[in-house]
Amino acid sequence: MELEETGATIIRENRIVLQPQCISLFADGISLILSRWVKLQVEVANSINCWRGIAEHLRLTCWKVKHEAVEQMAADILAFFILPEEHCSLCIDNKMEEPCSVEHVQFLLHELMRITFKYTIGKNLSMLEVADKLFNLHQDFLKGKYDPVEELRKTLSWIGEDNMEQLRKDEELELITAQRANEHRKIPRRQRLKFRAYFV
Repeated sequence: MELEETGATIIRENRIVLQPQCISLFADGISLILSRWVKLQVEVANSINCWRGIAEHLRLTCWKVKHEAVEQMAADILAFFILPEEHCSLCIDNKMEEPCSVEHVQFLLHELMRITFKYTIGKNLSMLEVADKLFNLHQDFLKGKYDPVEELRKTLSWIGEDNMEQLRKDEELELITAQRANEHRKIPRRQRLKFRAYFV
């Protein structure tokens, strides 16, 4: 196998791949992007029956994804970028006739969400946005640019803000309903604690 080092990358069999020392930083970038994806965090909260409320769960987990399934997703995405000829089903089907693109990444995310959370969806703008961010992050790393990871650490924005706003509206409506029910003591104590935690 012929190798040629060029700074942050290695040319291996006529393909540019990341140097081993860059891979851990790239993995951090992947985790940061996933941790800011509202739809994924909603699926995580639903899968663990988060009693605090989804919006509260999002606020508490915005910097680090600890859920085992999401960590596995991040590992699968990393493997996809490092060895697409082995981990990208589109590349395997096409025998690597075309280089991996954003559409390939989006297809991967769709499959991972389907397998991990039994989640199926047609067109989803936030999934396309996540795929675009992951693809661009990889392209930046191939060019030796690592600033995007630091920018991701500092950002406060979510991917899929429209989902976040809808979640807040839904939970506020649920809170109003709970307060009205509680006037007649028809709501259990655990549910009251859930809504109290949401506004702490």
